[in-house]
Amino acid sequence: MERFCMSVSLALAVGLLAFVGCSKSPDTPTPPTTGPVAQTQSKPEGEHTHGAGPNGGVVFDLGSHHVEFTVDHDAQTCKFLILGPDEKTPLPVAASEFVVRIAETKTADGTIVEPMTIIVEPVDPVDGKAAEFIGTDPGIANVADFAGKVSGQVNGKPASGEFDESASGGHGHAHTPHDGMVAALLNEAGSTVGFVELKLHDDKGDLELWLAKDREITQPMDLPVDTEVQVTFADFGDKTVTLSVRNKEKNEDEDGTPNLRNGKTNYFIFPGDSGQDPSWLMGKQFKSAVTVSLSADGVNYTSEQFTLVPHTHADGEGHSH
Repeated sequence: MERFCMSVSLALAVGLLAFVGCSKSPDTPTPPTTGPVAQTQSKPEGEHTHGAGPNGGVVFDLGSHHVEFTVDHDAQTCKFLILGPDEKTPLPVAASEFVVRIAETKTADGTIVEPMTIIVEPVDPVDGKAAEFIGTDPGIANVADFAGKVSGQVNGKPASGEFDESASGGHGHAHTPHDGMVAALLNEAGSTVGFVELKLHDDKGDLELWLAKDREITQPMDLPVDTEVQVTFADFGDKTVTLSVRNKEKNEDEDGTPNLRNGKTNYFIFPGDSGQDPSWLMGKQFKSAVTVSLSADGVNYTSEQFTLVPHTHADGEGHSH
C-alpha cells in the first residue's frame, strides 16, 4: 500500500511538471536574465517613476507620500520637501524626524565620500506639522551623486523609502562641471540629440548655457558662433530671454577660458552686451519651469521642460562677468 501511494504521488508530480511545461507557448520568448529589459520586467507591480521635483531634486516615495531630496553643498545640508499628489505642492505632515543613511559614493575626480547617517528635522512646524526637513553633515559638501535609505514616522505611521540621484533625471544641485541644471535637447522628431546645462546666478540674474553630446557635459556640441538660444520661463507668462556668445574672438567663460573650436562653440550667455534686463531673475528664491530652444544649420532644437533654480553665492561672494 505504501509503495502504491508513492507511485501515485510520483506519477502526479511528473504529470504536473509536464502540464506546466506544455502550458508555455512555444512562441513566447524567454525573458533575458540580464540587461535593461530584464530589470524592467522584474520591477515590482505598482512601481513607478518620478520626474524632477519643484526644486530640481530627485523625487522618491516615502511610504504613501512623495518626497523631494535636494542638497546645498556650501551649507553642507540636505533637505526633504514633502509633496502632495501632484509632486509639486508642499504638503505638511506630522513627523519629528527622519533618519537618512547615505551610502558611500565618489566625486567626479574619484574622491571617496564616506557613508553618512543624517537626522533631518522639521523646519518651522505649524501645529506639529511641516513640509520641509533639514539635516547637516560635512560629507554633503562633496559634489557627488547621493543614494540612501530613509526611515521614520509620517502622521503616526512607519514610513520608509530609498532615493538615488544617479538613477534619476532630477538633481537638487546638478553635479556637472558648472553646477547648472541639465535637460535633454530634442530635435524636431522628438529624439534626444544632446543635452543643455543652464546655470542661473542669483546675485546678478545672468545665465550661462552649455550644449553637450552627453548628460555629464564633457563632450561639447558645437554650433556656429552666430547661434542664438532662447530660454522661455513658463511661470512668468512665457517670458523669453536670448543668449548669445560673449564675443566672436575668444568667447571666454567666467573663468576666462576661451571656448571656440574651428569657429564654433557650445557656450552662450545672458545678458552679455545685449542690453536685456536680468534684474527679474535675481534672488536665491527664484524658480521657474523653463524650456530652451534654438535653431542652427537649418535644424530646430527644443529641450524638455525642466525646473530652473539659481546657483547661490555666499554673502560677499560673487562672480566677475
